[in-house]
Amino acid sequence: MRAGLFFLAMVMGGCASHHLPPGNELEHADTNDESEPNTVDQSKMPTQSQELAKAFEPPPAPAVAPKQVQPERPKEPDLDAQARADFKTRLDEAKRMVARNDVESATQMLGSLAEDADRVGPTEVTQVFELQVKLGLQQKEKDWRTIRKSAEHWLGSCGPEKIDACRAKAQGVLAKVASAKTPEAAAAKARGAAEKNADRCLHDAEVSLRAHAPLPGCLEAAAGHYKHHADRLMSARIALLKAQAAAAGDKKDRALELYVFASNVCEEQRCGAVRRRALKLAGWLALENGDPAQAAKLMIEEMGVGAERLPVEKRRYARTPEVDKVCAVLDGRDGPGACRKLEKQLLGDYIFKDFSVQKAGAGLAADTVRTVNEHYNISLQECLAAEAGRLVPPAYETYEVQWMVGNDGRVDQVHMGKKTQDETELAMCLRRVFAVWRYPRYEGEAQHVQQSFTVSAHQRR
Repeated sequence: MRAGLFFLAMVMGGCASHHLPPGNELEHADTNDESEPNTVDQSKMPTQSQELAKAFEPPPAPAVAPKQVQPERPKEPDLDAQARADFKTRLDEAKRMVARNDVESATQMLGSLAEDADRVGPTEVTQVFELQVKLGLQQKEKDWRTIRKSAEHWLGSCGPEKIDACRAKAQGVLAKVASAKTPEAAAAKARGAAEKNADRCLHDAEVSLRAHAPLPGCLEAAAGHYKHHADRLMSARIALLKAQAAAAGDKKDRALELYVFASNVCEEQRCGAVRRRALKLAGWLALENGDPAQAAKLMIEEMGVGAERLPVEKRRYARTPEVDKVCAVLDGRDGPGACRKLEKQLLGDYIFKDFSVQKAGAGLAADTVRTVNEHYNISLQECLAAEAGRLVPPAYETYEVQWMVGNDGRVDQVHMGKKTQDETELAMCLRRVFAVWRYPRYEGEAQHVQQSFTVSAHQRR
């Protein structure tokens, strides 16, 4: 039985492109599932409350410009898969050292882990702080000041999942310090009480929002507490609550601005869930307001934030249904490709679907192949634009490319139709790009695909 063969012709002009990408509601996001429902219009609130109106005073303009809000430490390059695996191995060993109270070795290992944890992720940062506290509490002669400071750092590291549970554990440590006979007790007691009061107020505000009731009057004091301690995640949660209340109440004209403001309060990785929710709700609101360009911008930014949380090798396949929906509306208004162009401007390149998570059964249908090709064809622009630059005007050239799709959905055996072109710069560029493509998994004979491209020379000045 012969391998399947599909032929799809495509005429493309050479146009320039760029490089590849570096790729609550919130409190209950306890899994790694990044999908979120469309929650626009689920909340309605009374519109006559003075407290509610007061909650939406405009944020100070210059002081809160999005780009001025930066993480405390400069962002470092991601660790690759092997380095992440090595970190986990070291972290597991540190846990065993702490369990057997090997103070010297554990202290040294935890210090080393603390240096690398930021590049792995916020969860790992929290785990290191928790182990440092646990080791300190195990000692007969306790360093209460170090334990208190570690507990406070732990508080400021919680997120993006199980935020309240994480904070409760750190506050429990402060309570232990407060009950001990140590000069640190007073400071621990004061900080613990202030944190509990602010967290309780935030929780009450979330309950009020769900109940369509006015936000509690204590919310501004809670916001001041979090701001004083530079806890941007908790500040962002309050900003998001205000935006949601505005959208549900009599401040609808301000809601979009407040959502965008909330998305920029905290740019740390641990704030990803808050940022995504704010951007997504803002995107739906912009679409509802008849502005598909703004909606697409917000949804693409939300997609980019979600991609940042994934391992480097998975970021390219983090495309969301929300982006597809708003892009369809924008392309319908401004023409095909308008949304992809915006995506390139905002993210530096394109994010795709991973069709290999689907299973097609026996073989690949022609419609399936066409769908995948149309989705990924944008990735070929850089190769074709470079080839257009190598041609001498007014020349044009038609190239035929053939490739095999393996049963796992990956592309292999990429060849040009003419053997003389198989080692050209265009051929090598196409092989790099096709390595990204993913078709649905299938059973049976290997499927071969053939496609042609016509490239016209750039006009030179």
